[in-house]
Amino acid sequence: MAIYKNIVTEADGHITSLIAIQTTKGSLASGTYIGNDGDIRSIQITNADVLDALGIDVYIEAADGTKFYYIQGITIPVAASLVLNDSISFDATKYALKILTNEASDDTAPNISVIIK
Repeated sequence: MAIYKNIVTEADGHITSLIAIQTTKGSLASGTYIGNDGDIRSIQITNADVLDALGIDVYIEAADGTKFYYIQGITIPVAASLVLNDSISFDATKYALKILTNEASDDTAPNISVIIK
């Protein structure tokens, strides 16, 4: 199952939750979770801004606010993509996957596309 998100924000330093912390879904007799959205193979982040590079951070965050960064302070050039595909799975029952976007240098809203597989 893939997750597709387009993120256009007006604020610098905007945080978007890509995958929330999971809870049990339904009542399985085994007590297991239905799916684990943290079991991912790749994250593709595309800068859809036509004028400027955009800054991003991608991290997982525990319920207590502790953050563990996959990437921090990375700049994606205009019309370019960044693919993360090495050791990115996580326990979605303990962490949420989030992305922080920074304002484009032309003071327009950051515009990115995210595909998670």
